[in-house]
Amino acid sequence: MLSAGDQIQSRDKKNASKTYDKNEIEYAGYLSPSLLKSLPVATAIGNHDAPSGNYSFHFNNPNASELGSTMAGGDYYYSYGDALFIMLNTNNLNIAEHKKLIEKAISENKDAKWRIVTLHQDIYGSGEHSNEPEIVNLRYSLIPILEDNNVDVVLTGHDHTYSRSFILKGGSKNESKLITEDEFDAYIDGETPIDSKYNEYLTSIEDPSAVTNKSINVTNPDGILYMTANSGSGSKYYDLVQTQQSYIAARWQEDVPTYSIVDITDNTFTINTYRTDNGEKIDDTFTITKTK
Repeated sequence: MLSAGDQIQSRDKKNASKTYDKNEIEYAGYLSPSLLKSLPVATAIGNHDAPSGNYSFHFNNPNASELGSTMAGGDYYYSYGDALFIMLNTNNLNIAEHKKLIEKAISENKDAKWRIVTLHQDIYGSGEHSNEPEIVNLRYSLIPILEDNNVDVVLTGHDHTYSRSFILKGGSKNESKLITEDEFDAYIDGETPIDSKYNEYLTSIEDPSAVTNKSINVTNPDGILYMTANSGSGSKYYDLVQTQQSYIAARWQEDVPTYSIVDITDNTFTINTYRTDNGEKIDDTFTITKTK
């Protein structure tokens, strides 16, 4: 099982000791299902995990590195079948450290057919966090490294909404623009105080030139697929931005927990995503095929 981060909710960025007990109760709740006693679990460090060391009490990550570290720990990687999974703690914004970890993981797993990166922040998402300055910074600085290292898929969370991008590569980064007051309501509900503050700094990255393939069945794609997972527990949901971005192929939010099943062979990567209440799919089956 793979989680894109935020195994807990409670946090105090200035004084982690204030939420120590709450953190432990929430980690205990996360790990309480009997199935997790025998199921391998790989977790990314979310922004709610990052400020304290409690995370490291519960997860013994393989190939753990000090690169990309916060109080919770750093980047790590592992191989599973035909895939190399690279887990980045992007709460640490030192991109040079993430680059070192990615290159180290790949150099030690040269025969891996698939390169899959997981990080918490949704660098190509469609929720309310997706265009905050921190996310935009990651989009500009981390994506060229992912592309240079031929990453196939990026799995993210953070926004508690579901989205799937088109296959993306490059793009004209100069198309970023500050949202004007007239445009603001098309992206965020300006009537609510918590969203109104976004008007001061929200940027929209509409990057149509980055889209290289719009199919749901792609062969030898030139670019990366970006997936953002909705809440798997139902503990919290966010809204989608009102205008679907040009890089988003599909998105969904009905305040129902969802989960994705990924099937990987030596030449195919397939993902399906389902509702937990009735088992219905919320998106088309998406498949990447490699013939070379």
